[in-house]
Amino acid sequence: MAAAPTVEHAREAPRTRVLVVDDDAAVADSTGLWLEMEGYDTRVARSGPAAMEEAQQFEPHIVLLDIGLSGMDATRSGSGCVNSVAATRCSWSP
Repeated sequence: MAAAPTVEHAREAPRTRVLVVDDDAAVADSTGLWLEMEGYDTRVARSGPAAMEEAQQFEPHIVLLDIGLSGMDATRSGSGCVNSVAATRCSWSP
């Protein structure tokens, strides 16, 4: 049985990019910090439009999204925002 990879080994490999999207600063920042401490490359966005812009620039592998973002209309909250971020990231249109 192979040994588990060490923290040093995990940091040598390309890091997984994670975009954290939440309008609650405490939740977004603490989640982003925790993920950084675990070795992930993270960015934080606090709104749907900011998430879409960040996704285009950062090209995350994973998006942790608050589906109840305040200030978003019904067509852009929840699955609408997920689809928008995915389309921005992947050049895909739902």
